[in-house]
Amino acid sequence: MSDTYALIVGAGPGLGLAIARRFGAEFGRVALFARSLENLGSLAKTLEGERIETLVRSVDAADLPALDATTREVISAWGAPEAVIYHGAAAAPNRPLDLLPTQFARELTVNVVGAQLVASVAAKSMPKGTILFTGGGFAMYPNADMASLSAGKAALKNLTESAAPDLAERGIHLTVINICGYVEPAGRFSTRAIAEKYWDIHTQAREDWAFEFNYV
Repeated sequence: MSDTYALIVGAGPGLGLAIARRFGAEFGRVALFARSLENLGSLAKTLEGERIETLVRSVDAADLPALDATTREVISAWGAPEAVIYHGAAAAPNRPLDLLPTQFARELTVNVVGAQLVASVAAKSMPKGTILFTGGGFAMYPNADMASLSAGKAALKNLTESAAPDLAERGIHLTVINICGYVEPAGRFSTRAIAEKYWDIHTQAREDWAFEFNYV
């Protein structure tokens, strides 16, 4: 086990837990952010039962001052993370012109601005490591019934491409993983299989770094 950890924002009982398990099995420690303290408690109990030290913080990714403060608090307590995974998403069904501007702004904050904030704060403390954003096929193929999520994933892809070269110069690999399918109990789109790809990208050699990976 190492003395570092993975910071996972938007942790839940599905893919978030699978990612925490995979990285926690290697690092021995994970820090988890999510809105629901009850859900976080359940995740912590599961991971602690697998001998993965777990730090949990209840924070809404739409509350940027709280997200900023909580990220800084965890880094102050545990030091620089080796890996940061931004898995937060607001995914309410909506049509493009039916969205209230306030709703659209809030969901873009969760889907994009929160990722930028966490990456910016964490990167300042990281001498090396990986920052992984959970993207989606909607970045390339928008769905009008999921307008804000589609716009958010497209913006997240754009943000990653723009920011990756700057971070690469500092030894940090920034990648967006576009999951082009629906998570299933087994097979290629199982949470375990997808989490394994996150780990594979984290351990890539420098010459293999790329700003995105399409999981198809």
